[in-house]
Amino acid sequence: MDVEAKRHLNLGKEYFEKGMIKEAIEELNKTLKVAPSFPDIHNRLGLAYSLEGQLDDALSSFRRAIELNPHYVEARINLAIIYNELGRYGEAIQEFEKASQQEKQTEGLQTAVKTKLVKAYIQLGDTYTEIGEHLEAVEEYKKALKISPQFPDVRTRLAKSLLSLKLYQEAVRELERVVSTHPHYLEAGILLGVAYYQMSAREKARAEWERVFTRDPGNAKARVYLNLLRRGPSPGGESELIPD
Repeated sequence: MDVEAKRHLNLGKEYFEKGMIKEAIEELNKTLKVAPSFPDIHNRLGLAYSLEGQLDDALSSFRRAIELNPHYVEARINLAIIYNELGRYGEAIQEFEKASQQEKQTEGLQTAVKTKLVKAYIQLGDTYTEIGEHLEAVEEYKKALKISPQFPDVRTRLAKSLLSLKLYQEAVRELERVVSTHPHYLEAGILLGVAYYQMSAREKARAEWERVFTRDPGNAKARVYLNLLRRGPSPGGESELIPD
């Protein structure tokens, strides 16, 4: 890379870090006119375009970065995220899965890229959930938790997918773990009560919902489920109990 290209690149990075995105785009494009074969620059340009809402341009930049380096995990994740934002779920899933296949490389990745990969697994799990593919959602949430097991919200999403698959014991195991380590995360408590209820462990369900209600007397879900117990079993089955 010659001196002029480096000058534009440094300006582009500086503008990007300062939040001057339009200026960053201009400088990065000037860099690529002189030095078009650097995948990192295309990836950074794609990020800048995405921040400006220019998603088609972002797609082109991320695709070019991957063409130059097919093993560029971060660019592939960025591409998948843009597809997902555009509602192009099939293409998003394909790119997420390609990134997943490179999971063996995660130990050598920077922390920031690992974080982005975890977010990609979560987003893919959410996408599968939206289209009703709960088994696939379970697998993606597990991949996220394998890298970052400390997130109670992700473990709760995993449990909710397990509930949708009627895998109640597995759901209970995940939710009991969340409740024991994050007792203030009440959504997990609500779902744990649901799981107990579906297993006909009504007293355990009552105890869990009462725990939630004690911590948050305004919790509408806990109130509804406790009233449900007082009225007796619902004929509709477990799907009526799973919160939105």
